[in-house]
Amino acid sequence: MEWTFDCEDRGAAQEVRRAFVDSLVAAGANEAVLADAQAVFAELLGNVVRHAGGACEVVLEMEGPRVVLSVLDRGRGFSPTSQLPADALSESGRGLFIVRTLAADFNAMRRPGGGTHARAVLHLDEAKPKHCNGTRSAKA
Repeated sequence: MEWTFDCEDRGAAQEVRRAFVDSLVAAGANEAVLADAQAVFAELLGNVVRHAGGACEVVLEMEGPRVVLSVLDRGRGFSPTSQLPADALSESGRGLFIVRTLAADFNAMRRPGGGTHARAVLHLDEAKPKHCNGTRSAKA
């Protein structure tokens, strides 16, 4: 599935989010997976709104229990870091850290001609275990 819309159009973004969630529900995602997937969707789209603006593309690929969410923009492009920012309360860099924590796999790359392709892999069969103070919590 593919959607293209102006990232600053809240109505369009909400429609795409609903279609994304409906697709996951139809594929059998449980509540924990849906919560993680919605957080990943929101962080990736939020980055486009904050840093790129304009048109964005959201692509959802489902292959069995594997879901690939891609968010593509035509902004200036960026290369993400793999760690939490020095100031954990900073608005900059924290979102991609959250995406990396919730997704089974995540990468972002500059697109030829400008922009970024952010790609997160999620699994329908389980939410990624959360870490808190160095210990693992039980899965939902």
